[in-house]
Amino acid sequence: MNTVENAIIWGAGKWGILAYFYYRNEYNLIGYVDNDKKLWGQRLNGLEIYSPQILDKMQAKIIIANKNSSNEIKNQLAQSNRAANTLVFRIDMVNGREQLCEGSMCSNEVIVSFSGGIGNQMFQYVLYKIFQGQGKSVLADVSVCKRGGSDSFALDKAFPEIRLRHCLPEKRRISLALAEIDEKAVNREMREEEFTYRPELLDIQRGYIIGYHQSYKYADLVKEELYNDFDFHLSENREISHVLAALWRKGEPVSVHIRRGDYLAENLESKFGNVCTDRYYEKAIKLICSKVKNPVFCFFSDDIAWAKEKYGCMDSIFIEKGMFTEYRDWYDMYIMSRCKHNIIANSTFSWWGAWLNQSPEKIVVAPEKWLNYDREYDICPDNWIRL
Repeated sequence: MNTVENAIIWGAGKWGILAYFYYRNEYNLIGYVDNDKKLWGQRLNGLEIYSPQILDKMQAKIIIANKNSSNEIKNQLAQSNRAANTLVFRIDMVNGREQLCEGSMCSNEVIVSFSGGIGNQMFQYVLYKIFQGQGKSVLADVSVCKRGGSDSFALDKAFPEIRLRHCLPEKRRISLALAEIDEKAVNREMREEEFTYRPELLDIQRGYIIGYHQSYKYADLVKEELYNDFDFHLSENREISHVLAALWRKGEPVSVHIRRGDYLAENLESKFGNVCTDRYYEKAIKLICSKVKNPVFCFFSDDIAWAKEKYGCMDSIFIEKGMFTEYRDWYDMYIMSRCKHNIIANSTFSWWGAWLNQSPEKIVVAPEKWLNYDREYDICPDNWIRL
């Protein structure tokens, strides 16, 4: 069984406090050491401050957290043969630099955390884009996506125009540690309220932002920039062009997105499931037929076999992976965006497919409620039809 290594922090000043919050989840911190006799016996962050002599009795990694005296401390440890199991805490050590850098502690950086699927990542990019337009130093932390697999961060693969300034995940730890030691700091972790526009979020000057930010009001602030950045560059893809040509030959294409898969799982069904029911799709298709002279329904689903069985009697097209030599998830979103009208699920994937549809005459049908919660959300634009 793996055990957490014990560690003791040498330095009971500002940097020692910062090191505590930076390393507290990585090591079992058992105390502080300092050369200042006046501090011995006092407590800091709940840990006792010891004389350096205590190291003769303790088996622990030594974290040197003293900006001005790190070399002296290393020499002191070398003389007592305790230099082997040590590390020097540097605030910008994540950048591979050797010097201590006070400036990087105080830089006004906004870090946007990216997580979830490509639809979620697109909403997070909207916030990144807004901050960038405000002239702020904004960074993207994609480490949560990377934990899900090498392809889980797909934003820059789907959209070649996108350029992000990436940061290592340690930046978050630094940001949160700074917030712990400076009560006036604004670089705190901020979590959104689901699917609700929060204008005060846009005033942040420094911090780490977690959430999905799923409101059309954010996207509307940078609409033209998003139309440029969310360019799939797929107009020359012959297979996709063939699908679109077939759709438009038959009439006015209407995308229909049915999401099953994870929405049927126990951990998500209570939140997302049973919203886009059979009744919802029946009403949406009937509404489109009443407003569109010659609709051609194009079905997209993570369970396309089920969709074909359910709606196969209709004169429709079903988008399947086998249509493409090298299929990518975002092909579906691109084709949705090139349809004339859209029927979406309570899914950010088809939300973006409809939002990117720039047809001035488009009709977008969305579910009346987005989640199985009794509250209002401002995720969908007012001119979308809610059923």
